[in-house]
Amino acid sequence: MFEKVLPIFIAALTLALFGVAPSKALEEPKIAGGVLILEGKIVAGDYNTVRKFLSVKSTFDKISGGVFLASPGGNLQEAVKIGSLIRSLGLSTTAPSGPPTGRRQYGESRIRPDDLRDANDYLCTSACFLLFVAGIYRDLNWSGRLGIHRPISLTIDLKKPSESQQLLFDERVHRAVDTYLRAMNVRIKYVDLMFSTPSTDVRWITQDELDEDLRGFIPELKDQAAARCAEQAPPNSSGKIDAAMKGPDDIARCEAKILAQLRADLPGQSWPKVFGGK
Repeated sequence: MFEKVLPIFIAALTLALFGVAPSKALEEPKIAGGVLILEGKIVAGDYNTVRKFLSVKSTFDKISGGVFLASPGGNLQEAVKIGSLIRSLGLSTTAPSGPPTGRRQYGESRIRPDDLRDANDYLCTSACFLLFVAGIYRDLNWSGRLGIHRPISLTIDLKKPSESQQLLFDERVHRAVDTYLRAMNVRIKYVDLMFSTPSTDVRWITQDELDEDLRGFIPELKDQAAARCAEQAPPNSSGKIDAAMKGPDDIARCEAKILAQLRADLPGQSWPKVFGGK
């Protein structure tokens, strides 16, 4: 169900970026403790690098803990393609965690700053947000290091675009981001928040927003789990399945069990659909 890469296109001669300080490209992907780590600025060509890395079945099978994202952002088109690949492969995502009250400085992320090549990458902002929301399960307990802001454009000749060119760019990028976030089951308010925040600033995702809108399983999987559990409920007097006949605790346990199984099984089931292997 996740095998198709989302077809998002932006003007051919326009490079869309989320404003970030100059830095080197996305580091070579690596797997640590079963977690795929994607670190660094996202630049043109990174999608091909990530796809090639994941196309090796023996490498992909080592991923048991999803994708850890540590990036200040970068190229919008590459982020959309990498995010679509993450969703197509049925992978979960996580990111650096902010400091919860009474706990150590960086929270409780599985990957620590010293696990990265550059501790300054210990955040997930701008285009990295597009990767985070791609996960079928978004595993992040604490806000504080996940943020968004408005993308900027750089024409091929690096000249400042005219007012009409800028308006056209804004319209196309806004539409592309809107389409992508809808496909990733993200509330449309985040498009407005993104485009209302200057590219020189960061709008940090709050704890309430993380808990209510972003964290956990995507709705599609929740619906699948609910449907399967309803099928397991005993029939009512008319012989039809009636989930209400089952206690709420039983239903909750059933759905949690199925969701956990889906999270474990989907990557293995999705890889052949994406890469054509068996």
